[in-house]
Amino acid sequence: MSHAAVINYQSLSIECKAICTVTENTLANIDELLNHINATSKTVTSAKIDEYRNYLIKEREYVASQIEDLRGKAEEQAKLGNRVVASNEQMLHRNDLINAASSLKSVASNISISKIEVLKKLIDEEVINISTQTRNALINLRDDRNKIGEANLEKIEQIEDVSLREITFRTACDDAYQGKSFEEIMKVAEGRLSSLKSDLLLEHQEKLLAKIRLSMEKAKVDQDTIDKTLSSSTNIEVLQTKAEQEIIGEHVRKESLKIILKAIEARGFIVDRKNNIKIDKEQNVVNVVARKASGQTAQFKIYLDGRFYYKFDGFEGQACQEDIEPFMSDLENIYGIQITGKQEIWSNPDKLSTQKYQTYDKNKGKK
Repeated sequence: MSHAAVINYQSLSIECKAICTVTENTLANIDELLNHINATSKTVTSAKIDEYRNYLIKEREYVASQIEDLRGKAEEQAKLGNRVVASNEQMLHRNDLINAASSLKSVASNISISKIEVLKKLIDEEVINISTQTRNALINLRDDRNKIGEANLEKIEQIEDVSLREITFRTACDDAYQGKSFEEIMKVAEGRLSSLKSDLLLEHQEKLLAKIRLSMEKAKVDQDTIDKTLSSSTNIEVLQTKAEQEIIGEHVRKESLKIILKAIEARGFIVDRKNNIKIDKEQNVVNVVARKASGQTAQFKIYLDGRFYYKFDGFEGQACQEDIEPFMSDLENIYGIQITGKQEIWSNPDKLSTQKYQTYDKNKGKK
């Protein structure tokens, strides 16, 4: 008997862990800036530099704690297997984990790219101010605080984002905005901060592109994919998002491959990892062939979008079900891969004599 099928699955645990791994890059970028602050503070220091340092430490602790929490939930999710899926409502609840991880990644990406660049500039400006500040400059600063007014100053000091707080303070000190409401000042400051971010991303584009490329290379993303991704836009933030998607996809595929290899080897198949695991760059798919000593084979195609194709070949009668059913059960109950759809495309109760497959429409029956 031979059997072929397409499996559509959502391995939420694997995907969540992959997103957390990508998000961890933010911690390294924050650490880099903290090291810069610490090196700077050996020669100069100020309340503002301390404020920037404390803000970064707080952001780092938040991201790190969220990553730890999500990884713990991902481990619990993996243990649930197929027992969770009983209704659409439960399915949506499972997706909450991925939504939470994706939201954290968005927050972290904003810190990692534009916010880091803005803070570094503000810190460097503060260092220059300290080194050139005179008694008159200090008097002017006190005068600026008086011009803002206590009410507006109190609201400015409550702004959580330290870079927006600083730009809002500078805007409020501007003579052109004396007598304006806090809301008017805030709106102008937000526009100025957005422009500053854009200018800094453009100024440091080459450096940031090199960082993105390095992160993709470390994740073993295919070189053609890297080149295509980094040439798809001139917007650094867009490129960062696309690069993260490719890195996450590569993590998911690698982990899925490990799981499938473990599950199929548990059924007595042998995989020649040197010769029978091959990457098709054009199709962006990993091809795997596993064999038993008795001659039966199992073939897999593993895609980035959460699909894998399998084909068991060389079995007599219903014998292949003795391998297929435990294999699928192991994927769910041991390795945490949730099977959400299965479309059988070809099955032959006799030993395979040809390599023909029926075509199918995966959207059939959908409205």
